[in-house]
Amino acid sequence: MDDPTAAATASATLAFVISQTWKCLCEPATGKNGIFKKVFFEEEILTEVATAANLTFCPGLLDVVRSPTPPDISFFKSTPSKHLGLWGVYCLVLEKPGRTPLVYIGEASQSGDGIRNRWRAYDNPTTYRKLLHSKVKNALDDGFKIVHKGVLSWCPIPGAKNLPRFRLLNYSVEAMFSFLFWAMFPKTGEYQIGSCCLWPRGSFTYGGLCSHSPLNDLMRANIKLSAEELEQLASENAELQRLQAKARQQARYDSKKWYCPDCEQPCATPAELKNHNNSPKHKRRLEKIAAGVDFDEHRCPVCDKGFAAAYDLETHEESDKHKNEVAALIARGGTPPQSKPRDVKRRHRRTKAEIAAQKLYCPICELRFKKPSEVTRHNTSKRHKSRAADVAAGIDVNKYRCPFCQFSAKDARAVLDHERTDAHKANVAAQKKRGA
Repeated sequence: MDDPTAAATASATLAFVISQTWKCLCEPATGKNGIFKKVFFEEEILTEVATAANLTFCPGLLDVVRSPTPPDISFFKSTPSKHLGLWGVYCLVLEKPGRTPLVYIGEASQSGDGIRNRWRAYDNPTTYRKLLHSKVKNALDDGFKIVHKGVLSWCPIPGAKNLPRFRLLNYSVEAMFSFLFWAMFPKTGEYQIGSCCLWPRGSFTYGGLCSHSPLNDLMRANIKLSAEELEQLASENAELQRLQAKARQQARYDSKKWYCPDCEQPCATPAELKNHNNSPKHKRRLEKIAAGVDFDEHRCPVCDKGFAAAYDLETHEESDKHKNEVAALIARGGTPPQSKPRDVKRRHRRTKAEIAAQKLYCPICELRFKKPSEVTRHNTSKRHKSRAADVAAGIDVNKYRCPFCQFSAKDARAVLDHERTDAHKANVAAQKKRGA
């Protein structure tokens, strides 16, 4: 930090937060989770962990805690809304015309998305109602609106080896802020840590929505595991979550809740079905159905999916998806049905004339393309237009050729320039290697 004044303010703010958090941890409150005492058994340990986490605080915090009067609602509404890639302690401001504003203080350290994941519930309170704190739900039901989400403190989302200590740090700081600013319900309560509030309860101009001490939360921090064991555990959890997500997706496919009957295509979400219905594949299928194509003539009995031609069915049977379905059928004790004999007309490599006939070939530049869009883009290029003009003028654009590449030009200088390119050198090296 280059600014000496800002550095001094940050240092003083951290010192205050550590001191006040340590005071909360030392209060002999009933029901406090013993894990906090095991990890933060000295104030110096708390300082070391906060420094290692790069714990940062909202602007103006030091001035607020040094004031003889508690902050009003404007302080909470001025807290920054930064949240991407962060864990932290956040505040919600809820307002309703004619009513006392409300403040809720929480922490976000339970997922890889941190604050972002927690705030998603507040952005969509109807969808994620089950994830909301009970007092916040009650306030929303009573007509209050969340008018601001801000962070009081934050740190970058840590790696697996630091998860336990940094998570306990966030819980501890959440408790400190909750009692310091008395975001507790009711205002006259004590929670056996009431002495950690700096101002008289009656001087607060807002109400609180927090209903318990975060230090009482039941949580497992794996504090006895080594850094290597924590990394391994994180890797195993990530793999488990991946498999669970895959299973949930497959269950949605199997339910056929979002299903295209024309393509016999199940989708996992409404958005996926919408994208499918707008896809070229779906539109081609509709065209074939309108043309009277019988998809039952070439049907895969394992996947229960019909195809327009025998070749398409054979291609499907060679796919990983079909093979996985066959393997699953065998694992369940079933027997895959035998394929019916069929005359499959295999597609062959298209000749130069066929490619040109399908308009995927530029005879002027002697270039092949895979898609019509590539032809369109090529035809608007400077090189193509220049060669087309030369051909129209009767100039031999293929007078000079590169023996290693599909490159030709009307003058020798262009070929010399081409021979200096990386593509040419790579072709020369590859052909020499094959020749060796």
